[in-house]
Amino acid sequence: STLDRSSAASDVYKRQGFWIRTVAFLIDAAVASAFAGIFASPVNALFFTEGSMAAKAISGFFFYLYFVLSTYFTNGQTLGKMITAIRVIHPEEDRLSLTTVVIREGFCRLIQTTFLLLYVITAFSERKRNLGDFLTDTYVVKDALYAVEQKEGELFYAYEN
Repeated sequence: STLDRSSAASDVYKRQGFWIRTVAFLIDAAVASAFAGIFASPVNALFFTEGSMAAKAISGFFFYLYFVLSTYFTNGQTLGKMITAIRVIHPEEDRLSLTTVVIREGFCRLIQTTFLLLYVITAFSERKRNLGDFLTDTYVVKDALYAVEQKEGELFYAYEN
């Protein structure tokens, strides 16, 4: 069950929005591209023609795999999110489930990077949520709030209207 947000948590949360998430994503896009290059290059060199659709698909798979693996194994953070001190949370999951992460970081990120305009939703949504957040009921919060919530044992920045 969720609790009401404290005004302090609400104030801190409101500062988490489009620009900080954009910075985190740009850092992650660079890291994910390098990750894809490292792992996809040998596969593509052995099995596919350079520039073919199959080679691009393999590279894309590893690009999105970075987001899925890093978010899942760090419970809500990628390198970009660590650097910008933000984290993905789900109000009803102590630890993000693999299903939540695959949908948010795999499927939804694929859609958003294909149609970049969808990222603009984040700038205008009430709680600065993107498509993946809406579909998986997740939120991006300051990592410091998450740390306090873990210590206190209650979700004081729960999200109710």
